[in-house]
Amino acid sequence: MRKFLTILAIAGGLFIAQTSQAQVQNLKGSNGLTRDSLTNAESASFKVGKSVNSQLDVFVKFTKLTGTVAGTVVWEVSNNNVDFAVIATDNLTDASKNFAHTFVKGAETQGSAKFIYIRVTVSTTGTSTAWAEVSAWDHN
Repeated sequence: MRKFLTILAIAGGLFIAQTSQAQVQNLKGSNGLTRDSLTNAESASFKVGKSVNSQLDVFVKFTKLTGTVAGTVVWEVSNNNVDFAVIATDNLTDASKNFAHTFVKGAETQGSAKFIYIRVTVSTTGTSTAWAEVSAWDHN
């Protein structure tokens, strides 16, 4: 009986871990891939492909490869997936860095309407090569 309960507990733990992992989403960039390469003054946009139900944590992993990096990470929301409003901006410096923003439906608005969609745009200036990756954790 103990072996059965042990196996059941392990199986349950694996099911919970698999369910939790399904909530993490790697967003695709302008190039259609989960990691976009930026050379010199370029931009890459990453969109959440579904509406946000309650809360979403979005993470940007920016990795400098060569040169001097400057630029911005722009966090935007939209209620129609076409017209986006800027709600926050982070500055890139000459280093690799991670950025994060928590979106709570109803907290940020576009005009008077609550947002449904999220877009993150990473733009670089200067002479550099870097990678940008964006992932999201959905709390629904």
